[in-house]
Amino acid sequence: MSRRLVAGLSAALALAAASSVQAQDKLSMDRVYQYKSGHAEILEPLDGKAYWSILAECSGFDSSYALYLKMYGGGDAKAAEENGVQFLESSIIRLMKDRKISFDAARAIASQRAGQARASTDRMRQSGTGPNSQWNMMRSLCGDFGDQYKRSGL
Repeated sequence: MSRRLVAGLSAALALAAASSVQAQDKLSMDRVYQYKSGHAEILEPLDGKAYWSILAECSGFDSSYALYLKMYGGGDAKAAEENGVQFLESSIIRLMKDRKISFDAARAIASQRAGQARASTDRMRQSGTGPNSQWNMMRSLCGDFGDQYKRSGL
């Protein structure tokens, strides 16, 4: 297994650990991500995870990332914030379609997951933001997943 894949797996597992098991976790009607040959290798650990959950977690990550950029500079905080909003909107829409629930119910579920991911990401950032850090791997993972989700047409 490549070093990048191992780091990506660690980042994905860190977010999964932060997301407590609840009634609103993956249900049978939720569409799930299926890793396929040709997808970015860093996405492999997400195989079988509900799309809405990954999208919400990436929303939380990008929200934390935007705050970091606002505080320390080094990137486009506005773009990171916009990405976070897009991920959350996509998560809400995915939940509404998959579970046939209202906007308010979907927003509550997705927002809770995004908040959990943000807290985990904040802790992750405190342990470093270097090239092989969990923080940087999550940045790559969410960027690659966002691109893959857009291409999927879901």
